[in-house]
Amino acid sequence: MKINRINFVNNEGGPTAAETETPQTVAQTRGAEEAGAESEERPAAKKKKWLSALGNAVFYLAMLLLVLWAVWFSQSSDPSKSIFGFRFYYIQTPSMEPEIPVGAAVFTRHTDPDQIQVGDVITYYLEDTSISHQVVEVLPASDSSGLPWFRTKGIANEEPDPQLVRGDAVAGVVVLSIPNLGFVISWIGNHVLLTIWLFVLVCVLCALLGRLVRSARKRRRGRARA
Repeated sequence: MKINRINFVNNEGGPTAAETETPQTVAQTRGAEEAGAESEERPAAKKKKWLSALGNAVFYLAMLLLVLWAVWFSQSSDPSKSIFGFRFYYIQTPSMEPEIPVGAAVFTRHTDPDQIQVGDVITYYLEDTSISHQVVEVLPASDSSGLPWFRTKGIANEEPDPQLVRGDAVAGVVVLSIPNLGFVISWIGNHVLLTIWLFVLVCVLCALLGRLVRSARKRRRGRARA
């Protein structure tokens, strides 16, 4: 039995929508829509990728600067060493506990001796040793320097320190203390090569982990589109 094919013609003489909506055209339309969506997502994805790379670069640079800074402070014997007026010291005795425990890192800011007040915790030098104690009394200048003198005391000590502190012996006022960080930075200073090797290893592992995460996300997006 022969079946005649009937083509419907619209008023303008062309094929109707019913004839043009073939599976091939539907697939092409869908592909075009997906391509348009992908082209719209592409700039946002590139921006996100650049921001992620920038964030990683800033993180690695900060870590590298921290390592170099710690090594410089631990290896240098210059008492005037500082970065933007801030200095780092490592607490090795319990005289300031519980406020500043052993192993803490203290950061001091260079301060005019005339601005130091009772209650401030100062770091000063006694010969070749740095000490961080609290000021309990400010005494007027008694020499040609014109700078005040300070009586200090460790919080955990019952009596004030026997020696008065000259104004020009003060390295700065303690503005921040972080428990146990002194142990870490001291270890870094004593194991420079091992620290650099570990730093490079961590950077490589972070880069590989980031690549694996991005690949997993792409696979999930591919499955979702399928």
